[in-house]
Amino acid sequence: MFSFLQQQSAQPSYELMDIPNDEDEVRSSDSRDSADSISSMIFEEIDNFTLADGNADEVKSSFHNSAAFQKVLNNYKGTKTIFQSNICRLLVVLSIGVWILGLLVYANLSPKHLIQKFKSHTNIIPFNGRNITINSYDALLSNISLQDTRNEKYYPEMVPIFWLEETQIPQRLVLDNNIKGGYYITSDHQTYSIGKINSNKKQVLISSIQFEYENNFFYIQQLILNPNAPVDDPDVWHIVVTDIQMEWRHLKYGIYWLYNPMTNIGKPIQPPFTDLSTELFKLHFAEFSANGTYIAFGYNNDVYLLELNNSLKTTRITSDGSKDVFNGKIDWVYEEEVCGTDRQIWWSPDETKLAFLRLDDSNVEDFTLDYYIKHVDEIGGSVSLPQANSVEDNINKYPLRLKYKYPKTGSNNPLPSIQIYDIPSNELKPINDDNLKKELGNDYIVYSAGWVGMDNMLIKFTDRTSSLLKTCVFSSKKDKLIDVSHVNVTTEYNGWVAKTPPIVPLPNTEKYIDRVVANGMVHLGLFSDVFSSKYELLTNSNAWGVVDNAPIVYDHMENYVYTLITIKSSMDAHLVGIDLLNNDHKMVALTNTTVDGKYEIHFSKDGQYINLQYRGPEVPWQKLINLQDMHNFLKDEEGTFSFEDIFHKFPSINKSGDRIQKALSSMNVPTRTFSTVKVDGTELNVLEILPPNFNPSKKHLLFVHVYGGPGSQTVDKTFNVGFLDVVSSSLDTVVLVIEPRGTGGKSWHFKSFARNRLGYWEPRDLVNVVSEYISTNKAYINDERVALWGWSYGGFVTLKTLEYDKGSIFKYGMAVAPVTNWMFYDSIYTERYMGNPESNPMYKSLAQIVDFESFKKVQRFLIMHGTSDDNVHLQNLLWLLDKFDAKEVENYDVHYFPDSDHSIYYHNAGIAIHDKLIHWLYDAFNGRFDSGFM
Repeated sequence: MFSFLQQQSAQPSYELMDIPNDEDEVRSSDSRDSADSISSMIFEEIDNFTLADGNADEVKSSFHNSAAFQKVLNNYKGTKTIFQSNICRLLVVLSIGVWILGLLVYANLSPKHLIQKFKSHTNIIPFNGRNITINSYDALLSNISLQDTRNEKYYPEMVPIFWLEETQIPQRLVLDNNIKGGYYITSDHQTYSIGKINSNKKQVLISSIQFEYENNFFYIQQLILNPNAPVDDPDVWHIVVTDIQMEWRHLKYGIYWLYNPMTNIGKPIQPPFTDLSTELFKLHFAEFSANGTYIAFGYNNDVYLLELNNSLKTTRITSDGSKDVFNGKIDWVYEEEVCGTDRQIWWSPDETKLAFLRLDDSNVEDFTLDYYIKHVDEIGGSVSLPQANSVEDNINKYPLRLKYKYPKTGSNNPLPSIQIYDIPSNELKPINDDNLKKELGNDYIVYSAGWVGMDNMLIKFTDRTSSLLKTCVFSSKKDKLIDVSHVNVTTEYNGWVAKTPPIVPLPNTEKYIDRVVANGMVHLGLFSDVFSSKYELLTNSNAWGVVDNAPIVYDHMENYVYTLITIKSSMDAHLVGIDLLNNDHKMVALTNTTVDGKYEIHFSKDGQYINLQYRGPEVPWQKLINLQDMHNFLKDEEGTFSFEDIFHKFPSINKSGDRIQKALSSMNVPTRTFSTVKVDGTELNVLEILPPNFNPSKKHLLFVHVYGGPGSQTVDKTFNVGFLDVVSSSLDTVVLVIEPRGTGGKSWHFKSFARNRLGYWEPRDLVNVVSEYISTNKAYINDERVALWGWSYGGFVTLKTLEYDKGSIFKYGMAVAPVTNWMFYDSIYTERYMGNPESNPMYKSLAQIVDFESFKKVQRFLIMHGTSDDNVHLQNLLWLLDKFDAKEVENYDVHYFPDSDHSIYYHNAGIAIHDKLIHWLYDAFNGRFDSGFM
């Protein structure tokens, strides 16, 4: 079998912004062929030069019709002899011989070596204290290209699965097997179907995503099922969403509909005052109550309640929503840094109370984005039009301007409050937070909330620096906020509070499971009571922990808890189950923890069925599993368990695995290895990518990629064939991805290096690791051709490293959408790690670029940015360019992407940016930026 990744564990001697995924960076269509090698890139440039002055057909025609050409042609046709034909043949043979000789000279290869080069081979190469198995190479096969990745040739497309709860199981569309549960909904983007575990049959629920309303057609983009009714009940309303327009990363607008799939009838959900209007207004969100009796929805920053009875009565809950006040819907900074969702509402289990977050941004400064190309309908939010007739011939004569609330470091934050709406009494009032404000300040942060039982809601608050964590319970019976615990996480483990996954209540109790920090690692704690600050550890180790963003799932039938842990390594994620019936909470490994594996889990709500996705390092697969089978295999009292008995008997429902395996077997693929290196006694994770036909006795270029954001993780064993592999293949380049101190996946001691030190450890770790790597592997690394690249936080790290290194190790750099001064970034993210700027002098040294003169010593560097980046504002780049101008720094290139946001995708920008990155690298590595040659 073709093996893509060769994993190594050898040890050599020596929420800012989302990390752009290496797969997703190049997942866009492009009609051009990308080069597979340096030679083919040269030929591509020749082709481009040939056609530079005209259409290809015109070039052919003009040449063919020229008098000189016709004269030569006629002479050749009229006087050709056998002798001349032989002469021509001889010249052809001689030309081929000269070409082969030239190729040998160019490649510095002997004929023997050339023959060997054209053979398919796999090498086990001993170097750097390791034996690396290199992927096979065949000169008759192509290397991977940008075009391959844009066509998603190696992209593992998982089947979307939405598990149905017991109350949602279909009554009419029943599939034929005897298992009661295990139903799910899946979609192929054109239809929605009902499936069942262990069954190959499907029943179509929605045969077409198109439906008609008042002589117009609408297309379903999202389906939200009623939680308490069979999916095929003809008398029950579900919710569908059409005409979605994204505002930011999660926040969006859309037309929400009551929809019945059995009749294909939709009724728009609208505010009550729009009854007489023919216009359909877009909502922020719509969400069912716990038992499907009500729908809460947001419009124009207000919250409404729709009763799902015959009257379909709509009640307006709030009336103060505005550009400054957000009810239910959240603002930019809460979406990006606190919640990671588009709303903050919490239904009580008995549906009598609706709690939601209210944010008052009246004192938060506006930030303005200008759009030069986009039309109004391409921009989410309220856009000001400077001129009534500013659009002519599809062109904006004046930029469209969008103002939104963006609190920068040290400036005013949103003022939160939690509102409680009592449905029976139709009464709305805020939770009294006077004591909270005294402890945490008026601008405290609400990180998470959730009902535990019918009457109590557990809420987590912090101060604005995310250092003081306060847990409280709102008792609806006592109508008050009750303190539970108060922890200074900075004092306890030099940590911080970030996006917090929800707690897991145990049904019919006031117990719940939550993440806790023990032995310096993230573990699971079982709380016996909602008012208790003490817990019982369900996992406990100082060597591994629970994966930060992994779900926690409770199976009440078996009294088991499931989650992912890093027991194999910090680069792996394995599935385990924990027996709560057992007094010592025996932990059972459900995936083979002795083998490399990165797993992803999607459970049914009751925890009895799992959509298990193996994400790497080998070709991914996806299986639907009834966990009752697992429990049946726990045969004796010792809990003997066979991994192979369970998972290997289930077929993969992800059909892209065979396609990817076949594609990889017909290509030359780089070799990926994972290892750890020690710097000052601290282990760092490193991914090494060796190019196809890697030769340890030949000098290779070196390309280093970094993200490095606090608590983030880029080096893990997820299967990936992306941009970095294209760079390695196209430019015959060794690629390193380095996880510096302060990143995630490990202990809080490791993460805490980032505390008050943004911009300090990252460049030092990169320089230390890369300099040692070059020194140890000098036989195959060209130390004059070393480049560094990063996006977002990685762009900041790239610039700080160039500043620190001064051209000693890194000769070239590429920074995309970089932060250049943390005073320009949002308050919650920045102050979480750096604290208050008034009390931390590091803001003026570490947390911005300061030594501009040092960039003159770099051979050359590139900076690119989207002009409408709502996350890392263009202000960062313009501030830096001004400093460069003042210091006469000129050895850099700049490219702007009009109207692109932080992801840089608008109008083919996603294609253009990667083309520019790889071609700029090609120029750099081929000496076009050497001194005296521009």
